[in-house]
Amino acid sequence: MTAELGGSASSGAQIAQATSDTLEVQVNLDASQQGEVNKGDRAQITLPANKSVTGKVERLGRVAQAPAGQDDTVGAATIPAYISLDKPKKASGLDEAPVQVDVATKGVKSALSVPVTAIVGKSGGGYAVEVVRDGGQRELVAVELGLFDTAGGRVQVEGDVRAGDSVVVPSL
Repeated sequence: MTAELGGSASSGAQIAQATSDTLEVQVNLDASQQGEVNKGDRAQITLPANKSVTGKVERLGRVAQAPAGQDDTVGAATIPAYISLDKPKKASGLDEAPVQVDVATKGVKSALSVPVTAIVGKSGGGYAVEVVRDGGQRELVAVELGLFDTAGGRVQVEGDVRAGDSVVVPSL
């Protein structure tokens, strides 16, 4: 019960309510991801109408919560993560809007990456990309996969592929 104007104050009584006018995104992480996401991790948020804004993890909840009525459900618990927006004006006017959030938990400096759709599975295991060499010659080159950029649809590769090489991707 909130106190009323002119009413008596009592110990422990709520006297006011407030909310912040700072826009942020709340993500309910699967509890198993609690150790993977950290304060300061960079995030890309896709807003309605496919607009994007960047941000960073500002704070993480400490207590896992199960959905209402599912207290005994294993694997249903989540940890809230709160993401501040680098340019909040891009999201002005939105309140509890559905968004997609990609949090970068790892990174590599100067990584060579290709579109995920360029990756080809090799018979016998492993992966390759088809590289177009000088004169239009195509060569299937074995690669090791590294980190995935799910927001950008790219994957880090290592092998006989160099920056500037043209790789074959399927046409739509």
